[in-house]
Amino acid sequence: MCDFKDVPGQEEMKRQLEMSVRRNHLSHSYLLLGEKGVGKLTMARAFAKRLLCTGEGPRPCGRCHSCIQIAADTHPDVVTIQRDKTALGVDAVREQLAQEIRIRPFSGERRIFIVPEAEKMTQQAQNAILKTIEEPPDYAMILLLAEQEEALLPTIRSRVLRLVFRPVPEAEILKRLRAAGAPPERAEEAARFSRGIYRRAEELVQVEEVYSRYRKTLELLRELPGCDETVFQRTEAEVATLYADPAVFLEFLRLYYRDVLCCKSGGNSAALIFPREEQTLIRAAKALSYEQLGAILKEIETAEERLRLNVSKELTIELVLLAIRRE
Repeated sequence: MCDFKDVPGQEEMKRQLEMSVRRNHLSHSYLLLGEKGVGKLTMARAFAKRLLCTGEGPRPCGRCHSCIQIAADTHPDVVTIQRDKTALGVDAVREQLAQEIRIRPFSGERRIFIVPEAEKMTQQAQNAILKTIEEPPDYAMILLLAEQEEALLPTIRSRVLRLVFRPVPEAEILKRLRAAGAPPERAEEAARFSRGIYRRAEELVQVEEVYSRYRKTLELLRELPGCDETVFQRTEAEVATLYADPAVFLEFLRLYYRDVLCCKSGGNSAALIFPREEQTLIRAAKALSYEQLGAILKEIETAEERLRLNVSKELTIELVLLAIRRE
């Protein structure tokens, strides 16, 4: 694992990185930008493998000691920074990167430091890493992985080479899922729902708990509009049980009501994210006016903003469910 071929899509990025290695035109610091699950960490490890491979012939060979160590996540010159709880603090950056980077490579010519979820660094941590980015040792490379570029200091953004991940084409996701042995109907459902995020599709196919949550959420959304208080309270409780992260539920809602709007606008099933729910979506589209649909989508957007502002998760979900029930 962890070869460029293991990263879904991103062909132009792979070519760019391969060419930079061949020409030895490498940056000391990269920023890999993309949604969660799009393949940033896999790409970072594949890049490290390509750089540190010692095998003969095409690289990475997958057989040399370096490749085997990176695949097992035990290579001493590939360091993945670990964060505590919700944030990556200054102490972790100093101990795992700023101090560690002073140590020369144990084998080969480079040491590579990977920082997942770099946007979760505190400002102090960012200032600490900035000093290292400004004056890195010749042998060091830092790979920052982030979903939100704007969460990083402008001074960091101006000193790194940006690599932006694009959504993976649905056809490639479907091809990979089928090659992995996924049942055809489940693979098609997962590829459509993934919206270009391969890990999302992979989990929907491989993790029964994730697929069960997916089907249960659709069932709840069929029952919610106009329901009585008993059904509403049960729905609220089930959502809380199903989704430890309410943001994931809100994204599901946004996609679902996007499909309702698509049906109301006369779109065909090929454009739907939930094609198996087409008849339910059509009924919902007929029952709602454009104004009512707009109000629901606006409430979902407001709920996402409430979460960003640390408003109570329970209250946020209750309000958005009330809006759907009411409309």
